[in-house]
Amino acid sequence: MPGSSLTSIFLCIEYCEQDLASLLDNMNSAFSESEIKCIMQQLFMGLDYMHKRYIVHRDLKVSNLLLTDTGILKIGELLLHKPLLPGRSELNQIEIIIDLLGTPNTAIWPEFANLPMLENITLKSQPYNNLKPKFSSLSNAGLRLLNFLFMYDSRKRATASECLQSTYFKEEPLPVDPHLMPTFPQHRNLKNGNGESSTVTNLLGAFSDLRELVSPSI
Repeated sequence: MPGSSLTSIFLCIEYCEQDLASLLDNMNSAFSESEIKCIMQQLFMGLDYMHKRYIVHRDLKVSNLLLTDTGILKIGELLLHKPLLPGRSELNQIEIIIDLLGTPNTAIWPEFANLPMLENITLKSQPYNNLKPKFSSLSNAGLRLLNFLFMYDSRKRATASECLQSTYFKEEPLPVDPHLMPTFPQHRNLKNGNGESSTVTNLLGAFSDLRELVSPSI
């Protein structure tokens, strides 16, 4: 809602008790596979809803995935953009991706040879897709889903709608009902060294970022 001037904007947002980043850092035991499927399924439903309305979320990461105490996932923060697999630099980020997925080539990505960056750098040679060793406990259906999500060629990459049809969500263990998801202490509200809750600190940072976006340049 607008404030007293055009540069004053207040965001009224539904309160969510958890963000997945804080939750994962403080959990005593990991989510079960059924609970992971529940979270993934809700995430793909949310993305499918946005994509059908021509909205693209450019900063999907666990700290932007919010969870209520009734097990409902909310996708937050559509303002910022950061890389999916961040490295110390752009080149290091590319190396991390290649270490996981192998070096791209024209056989799997016909437009690869036309990328402007190839005029200036030579990619390391790594011929193996390492998704299976990295996720060794994942079923074949789960690995198929990951491979479709990590396709270099965007035309072959799975859409959110296609992900929802994956057999991974239809095999045992099935996704748990969101309302049967476990509840947790609200770690985001723990006090920091300044006596403020981390939620307050994060909100102050978010509003500062928003003010930068809406304030006119001087």
